[in-house]
Amino acid sequence: MSVEDFGKLKKNLQDIRSFKEDDTQIELQATSDIKNLGYARKQIWHVYDRSSIDFAKTFYDLFPENFRKDFDRFNDNPLTAYIKNTLTDNYYNNSYSGNDSKKFVAVEFGGPGRKLFRDFDGFFDQTIGVCYTDMGQGTEDEDFKRTDEEDNHSVLEGDILDFTKSGTYSKLSEKLNGQGVDFIISRMVGGLDHIQIKPPILLDRVIREWYSILNEGGIMLIQFENRIQEKVDAASFTSKTLVRVYNWSHEIMARFPEITIVIDQDHKTLRLNKNKGAPASLPPAKEMGL
Repeated sequence: MSVEDFGKLKKNLQDIRSFKEDDTQIELQATSDIKNLGYARKQIWHVYDRSSIDFAKTFYDLFPENFRKDFDRFNDNPLTAYIKNTLTDNYYNNSYSGNDSKKFVAVEFGGPGRKLFRDFDGFFDQTIGVCYTDMGQGTEDEDFKRTDEEDNHSVLEGDILDFTKSGTYSKLSEKLNGQGVDFIISRMVGGLDHIQIKPPILLDRVIREWYSILNEGGIMLIQFENRIQEKVDAASFTSKTLVRVYNWSHEIMARFPEITIVIDQDHKTLRLNKNKGAPASLPPAKEMGL
């Protein structure tokens, strides 16, 4: 994608903010703009298919202190340790499922997830990466396919903003055979500058979509804005997106105390825990007056 195309995409999505039509039409228009322009080629992305340690650095401040201490002292990976320990504790010690043979499932949105999930050493029974283009395909096709099969991993090529009935999430549901997901992670870094999950209704819709497939006891780690993406208020050093996410998180936890949300202001990331008794789905921000 050329610089000119990026500029068009940014302008198109900014223009959508002024639309007075219903939410669904806004979402479809934004999705159409993105799909028409496409995504950047491989050489533009400097962060792609990274290891869990690389992800851990982005989400580091979202982990409880004991997991961060182990990383600082022993270089133990706080991401894999926190996810494994928390999911295991939720499902076995807290009787979330009542099933001793629980099989965990994980999905990365906005990336292939190969290196990331491989670092969990077989903890997940099934892993999926959802990204617009699988850059791992090419000269090493057969090697990738063989490794994916061994890891019980697959990559779904699709637009994460395609909410149509036959779109990405419908295809994902088929891959999951109708089952839920225990761990969702999304860290698109610079990709957020160009995909621009805007206007705010789209960010809300994406999170609600992911939350709806998250199992009770599950965890989401999300980067909602690139660190340098949006200009900050000179007085508060706070971006508009960050303020919206803070307001949304406080309202969600006030309405649903079974949900825990932690936000890292510096890295523009959040952790959401869908604890026991949490609702199966979230209301739109608009219905909450946000």
